[in-house]
Amino acid sequence: MIQYAGNILSRITMAQWAGFIIFTVIVLLGDRLSSAMWKRAVVVTLKHKSLVIYTAFIFLTTIFTREIGSGGKLAWTPLWSWQMVLRHHNLQLLWQILLNILLFVPLGALLALNRGRSAKAIVLTGFGLSLCIELCQLVFRLGLFEWDDILHNGSGCVLGMLAARTCQGFLQKIKNGDCEYW
Repeated sequence: MIQYAGNILSRITMAQWAGFIIFTVIVLLGDRLSSAMWKRAVVVTLKHKSLVIYTAFIFLTTIFTREIGSGGKLAWTPLWSWQMVLRHHNLQLLWQILLNILLFVPLGALLALNRGRSAKAIVLTGFGLSLCIELCQLVFRLGLFEWDDILHNGSGCVLGMLAARTCQGFLQKIKNGDCEYW
């Protein structure tokens, strides 16, 4: 799964990643710096649609583009990938770990941008979605079931949530005039 996700994510150009990040920042800024009711409704709709589209993207890259019967194996040892990276200096595996983390960062950010979600709910959603993907890969023999992938994906979701919440707090300070740097 790691190698496959790495191959898919490595095909995404920097321009595409930058576009997604810019779109997310615009949605965040639009929500914080605009108080008009119609603008707020548009921003909320964009946030929800972005969340649905990105979740579909995750499933597309991890489940729906694989052949049935191409896997179905289990990696029971937690953190085995880190052991390989540290013991054997496997930089390709390190890159794949980082891509697995990065895959879920936008999901965590988008979940955090949707109001009313607690940190606990966001973390559980990230880990739960990753567990669902791994179980699908196991049941349909689409890849390797790895505890490491669940940990890496969940960690990415947490990082995305923290980044979005930090940006929201900073933008709120700017909006309130409490930021001494602006």
